[in-house]
Formats: sequence, C-alpha cells, structure tokens
Amino acid sequence: MYLNPFGRRLLGFESLDEFRGSAVLETYLPADREAARLAFTMVRERGQWEGELRLRNRRTGEVIPVWHRLFTLVATPAALLAIGSGSAIILLEQPLGIWLILKLVAVTGMVGCHVLAGLLIVRLDHHSSWPVAQYCAALSIVSLFLILSVAWLVLRKVP
Repeated sequence: MYLNPFGRRLLGFESLDEFRGSAVLETYLPADREAARLAFTMVRERGQWEGELRLRNRRTGEVIPVWHRLFTLVATPAALLAIGSGSAIILLEQPLGIWLILKLVAVTGMVGCHVLAGLLIVRLDHHSSWPVAQYCAALSIVSLFLILSVAWLVLRKVP
C-alpha cells in the first residue's frame, strides 16, 4: 500500500512504514468504519463505489471528510481475453515445445497470484488490523517475475 507524503501528514503518519503497519479501517472515523467496510464490499461485488467518508488524523483526532471514488481495474476481463486468445493459437497452430510448457506454468502462476491478491483483500476486509504490506510486496515481486518470464519466453521462442 502507498500513501503519498501529503496524505501521511494529513492522517498523522510519520513514515510510510508506519502507515503500512496500520490497518486501513483505522484511518476512518470510528463511526464511519462500518460504512467503509460496506464500501469495500460494494467495490468487490459491483466494481465501484462513490460517496463521502470521514477520515481522522491519528495524532490530533481531527476529522477529515473525503469524497471517495473506489473502483477495480479491468485485469480479470483482460486475463480472460489473453487465456482465450492463447488457447486459440494452441488449437490452430499446435505449437509444441518446452517454451510453451514453461510459459503455461508461468501463466498458471500468474493466475495463482491473482487469486492470492483477491484473498488478501478479503482477509483485510474481515481482519482490518491485519498488516498486509509484506504479503503485498512478496506477491508483487512474484507477479512481476512471472510476467517478465512470460514475456521473455514468448520473445525468445524459436519458430
């Protein structure tokens, strides 16, 4: 998770590590935490949510009304398109080789990372005090490695 320096000052965090070690829902006014939890659920179920929630400065207690526009990106439809087009190429051209097996293993790993990212979101929703920064960092590193592996395998493929 990332919060820019202005946001950290606004919410009373002295460092990015301090912010990352806190639970997301703790940044909301206690009276708005259930509404924030509902907003996160709406984003998961419908892809977006918009409305005002109140944050609080953890040091001064100052209430900060903020208009939120929460949404998810289109990673899942893009992934399905990539899987469908890849399957069509395999069926039409029947390209067999070790590079294909390695690529499919890497793509399967990317799907696993996608699932784990979703599970992290669900876990955070149910256990708001659970710090997820180290898990997100590890998942990001593994995902990047798998993405670069697929790109390398595809670009190095010998016809």
